Order: sequence, then C-alpha cells, then structure tokens
Amino acid sequence: RLVDDSNPEVAAEAIKALNSLGFQIGTNSLERGKIISDFQNKEIVELQKDLLINQDKQITQQKTDFEQLRKFTLSVLEDAYTNIGVDDVSKGKFLKKYLDDSRTWVKSWSLDKVRGMRMATNTAIPPELEPIIIKLVSDPTKEIRLATIGLIGLMQTMQTVDLAAPLLTQYDVEKDDQVKLELLDILGIVCSATHKADSKTKITLDIKQRILG
Repeated sequence: RLVDDSNPEVAAEAIKALNSLGFQIGTNSLERGKIISDFQNKEIVELQKDLLINQDKQITQQKTDFEQLRKFTLSVLEDAYTNIGVDDVSKGKFLKKYLDDSRTWVKSWSLDKVRGMRMATNTAIPPELEPIIIKLVSDPTKEIRLATIGLIGLMQTMQTVDLAAPLLTQYDVEKDDQVKLELLDILGIVCSATHKADSKTKITLDIKQRILG
C-alpha cells in the first residue's frame, strides 16, 4: 500500500524494498490491490517459498548482469590495447592505469598483457609498472598473487624496485600454501640472480640469510 503513498519518498522506498525481495508491484493501484489480496490469502509456507524463488531469480540475474558487464569491459580494454599497436611505451602507460584497478578481473587481464609484452619482445618491463607489479604480490586475491609471482619469475630483476624485501615480507604473512611455495621458489631465483656479474639486483646480507635459512 505504501507504493501509492502520497509522499513520493515513501512510495520510492516501498518500491525499492519490494524490488529487493523480488515481489511484483503492479502498474496501478487496482493491480496492486489484487496482488495484496493474493498475498494475504497465502499460507506462510507458500510466502516463504515464493521469497526463496524470487531471491534465487535475483541472484541468477545479478550473476548474468555481472558476467555481461565483465565481458563488455574486457572487450573494450582489448580493443583499446590492440589499437595502440607495437609501441611498448604507450602500452605501458595504458596498462599502468589498469594494473591498479579495484576489479580483480581487470588486474588479471592487465597482468596477462604485461606478461605478453615480456614474452613477445624479451625486453625489460616498463619501469613505471614495476612498483605496481611488486605491490600486487600482496593483493587480497590469490589469483592475482600467483599471476604476479609468475610474472616476476619471468623478469627476475627490476630496474627500480628491490624485489627481495617485499617478496620476503609477503612470504612471512602468506597463509595459502600454494602461494607460499611459489614465493619461496621466486625468492631462490632472485637470490641466485645477485651472484651474476651483470646483476642489478642487490640484497642485504640479513635478507639473504633469511632466504637461505
């Protein structure tokens, strides 16, 4: 009945509440009167069943809407990235915006593109991406942490970021066994890289002792 309230704000809140529960609202007061009458004639068990059915439908629709939005967003990003061409500098600037995105699937897409750049050209990752990439080692999502560690495995050294300290910090707090094992592997690689004559990676004695146990 509040849907037909004279106060627009009350009516709007009533519509919002009914929509959240998945109940029909009707297009006019006559239809709503019939809906109310049918509602009052139902047993509690029937109402509970209707509510569960409506909630399931809403969840399914929300999942569908999200998936459509995800696919559309990734399609737009893919087109924009492809249109950049072969200019790695411009690609780096483009990816910088999305590596730090709040959406896990956008970060995952961005990491995959950085990996693609590294594999295709066999050149160093653009320096402006390095701080963002190393920060993702501590991302809340396991998928992102693993993808980041894998990417660092391809890079081994960075031009502007000390790798060992943040990797070791994450290792100390990591709860997932798979991620912890990957971190241990990459720490070993980073530590070994410091012994190469042309290595840019520097590790303090304290950190090296902690890595080597």
